[in-house]
Order: sequence, then C-alpha cells, then structure tokens
Amino acid sequence: LELLRAPMDEATLAEGLKARNRFVREWFAFNQDMNNVLVAQICRKHGFDAKTQIIGEGEVAEQLRTHVNQKDFGLNEVTGDWTEILALASIEDLMQREKAQDAIRFTWLQDRTEFDFFSPEMVFAYYLEAVMLHRWSILTVEEGEKIFRELVADMKKGVKLDA
Repeated sequence: LELLRAPMDEATLAEGLKARNRFVREWFAFNQDMNNVLVAQICRKHGFDAKTQIIGEGEVAEQLRTHVNQKDFGLNEVTGDWTEILALASIEDLMQREKAQDAIRFTWLQDRTEFDFFSPEMVFAYYLEAVMLHRWSILTVEEGEKIFRELVADMKKGVKLDA
C-alpha cells in the first residue's frame, strides 16, 4: 500500500515493477504501458523521436520503439485491446484526456479484482479507485487550469535555451 501511495516517479515505477505482489507489478506495468503509448503518439504528432522517450522494458515498450512507423505501433501483436488507449491521444482537452485515462484505469482495476473478495488485491484496487474518485471530486476546471499553468511556468523556469 505504501508503494501505491508514493508519488509516481522513476524510482517508484522501478520499485513497483519489481514488487512481490503480482497485482502491484501488473498495475505499474499497465500504467507504464498506457503512458508510453500516449507519449509515442504525441511524439509522432509533433515530430519528436519516440524511441528516446519510451521508458522501461517489456513487450509494449519494445513495440513502440521498433514499430514507430506503423499506425498502431504494432500493438496488434501484443496481448490486449489497445483501442481505447490508442484513442487517448485524439482527445485534445487535457482534462477530458485525464478523465478518459482514469476511466481506463478504473476498468482495469475492476476487471482484475472482480472475483477477489476480501483479498489484498481488492484492498489495493479499492484504494486506487478511491484516490481517483477523490481527485476528480475536488478538481474543478478552474483548479485544473491553475495547476496546469503552474506546471508550465515551472517547466519554463527550468528550460534554458542557448542563444
């Protein structure tokens, strides 16, 4: 549970991918894969090299690195239905895209714990669902825009261009 509560960064991701609990490992791998697919699509849209932006290892990361010119990045060769995740990049409104991502996460959690009554996995899933629901219950459009503008301002401070 501590791992699921930790801020999502590279160290947490690496630790999550090596967790003893299979559900936790799969949760971190799923999120890594979903984010990598979105990053690959955004890189393609803006002309960046997706190969250098994909993080981690695994079948999805490898497909994204080696099939950058295929419309679906060759994900039809990877187990699972990637249709919803591939459609995320077409959502222009960032708040709607975030909500769509959380809806996919919510479905993933429910699918993985449908018959796991009173198991640690069910507790983990319930916690993650509650965190998502709480986040959306307090986030208004105005608050989301404020946070986004602050993030962009912080990023601009950190970027130094040589003239």
